[in-house]
Amino acid sequence: MTQRGLVLDDGTLRLEYVRTGDDTDGELHEMIARYAPGSPWPPAHHHPSQQELFRVTEGRLQFRLDGEHREVVAGEKVIIAASVVHQARNASDVPAVAGWQTRPAGRTGAFHQAIHDAQARRNFLDLARVVDAYGDVFRLDMRPRPVVNAVIWLLARVAGVVRRRARR
Repeated sequence: MTQRGLVLDDGTLRLEYVRTGDDTDGELHEMIARYAPGSPWPPAHHHPSQQELFRVTEGRLQFRLDGEHREVVAGEKVIIAASVVHQARNASDVPAVAGWQTRPAGRTGAFHQAIHDAQARRNFLDLARVVDAYGDVFRLDMRPRPVVNAVIWLLARVAGVVRRRARR
């Protein structure tokens, strides 16, 4: 269960949950995203069955959508259809803010929280475990895809073994 008002902040991206799947009967997950100046590209990825909507309210964001670059400024929006490979970042020297909706919500809130927690622990194996566990809402787009998927699957299994041994 993810809760409205939750804030996840890694220093380059701050996410505040506005509405979650629990609040909307699974219809959408909505966040306010604040991108720090010069924020990096996240890994190229797609969402297999979800659409995203970004409404930029302050500053500007750069997007890569299936390899095409697009800049979205305050007052504009971008809709990213399911399965479109994409990335977003703030390349400017001032913060950028956007409303970010994901439809349907799926496990989006739990995914962002799990990724944030794994990054905070600086645990590469945990990151692989999260990516593997949340394939219904997030898939990396790295080539060769079958090899990358197999490596993530294997690392996730190693992460499970390490976790079990640590509990002993």
